[in-house]
Amino acid sequence: FPGGFIGVDIFYVISGYLITNLIISEITDTGHINILNFYKRRIKRLLPASAFVLLATALICYLLLPPMDRSELGKNLIAISLLVFNYALAAWENDYQNLGALPSPLIHYWSLAVEEQFYIFWPVFFLVVTSTKGFKVAGIVFNWRNRLRFAMICVSILSFAVYVILLFQQSSAGYFFSIARFWEFSIGALFALGIK
Repeated sequence: FPGGFIGVDIFYVISGYLITNLIISEITDTGHINILNFYKRRIKRLLPASAFVLLATALICYLLLPPMDRSELGKNLIAISLLVFNYALAAWENDYQNLGALPSPLIHYWSLAVEEQFYIFWPVFFLVVTSTKGFKVAGIVFNWRNRLRFAMICVSILSFAVYVILLFQQSSAGYFFSIARFWEFSIGALFALGIK
């Protein structure tokens, strides 16, 4: 469908909502966030299916692609394994909307790299924002929820600004860089914070 790429944007908002909901529930129930357990749960949920699809696709491509294209496949596999495929695509100046006649069969892994980078950053962000004691400014009590709300709004605004700046430069970085996508996760996170 035309404009079907918007599904990635919607997915990021939903992901931000769900992950934030999990973290807020943990903080509410236990009084803190266990980052190591958070990472273990994410790895357990994503890695088996992702690795299986990656290995199966790589094997099939190795068997079917001409030798010249195999080196490109190898570069893609390394970038995906290091969770930086989105940055690699931006550096290689790929345009997702205009990839040419033979795009990489692994092209969709860029969005998973952005999500995994969000998973690395988000619990640390929560830990930093929620670990300080509350304070009061102009009659507003800045407990952990208010600090979190304010910080999420700041992340949304800064990330969206980066997104707009990069798009005006007509750079593929605006499409692929995680910092230019975090505003979408933050919008979902703000919904989760508003409901909890």
